[in-house]
Amino acid sequence: GVEWGDGIWHRVKLVRKMDGSIKIYFDGKLILKAEDTTLGAGYIGFGSFDDEGKIDNIKIYANKMLKKKSLIFK
Repeated sequence: GVEWGDGIWHRVKLVRKMDGSIKIYFDGKLILKAEDTTLGAGYIGFGSFDDEGKIDNIKIYANKMLKKKSLIFK
């Protein structure tokens, strides 16, 4: 687990590549590495399991964007 603290801002970075590699950084330090090839390209989302938080300055980068109709979002 990560100690978030109260009233403290942190920098969280998630890097997911199409080869299945996933890396998560917390305040510049690599805290988790994983591989998962079950999900390909798709929607972007985020949330929390049981913590409240504030989110600011979201940046999303991709090599390309796929445009396709969605049955979920209208």
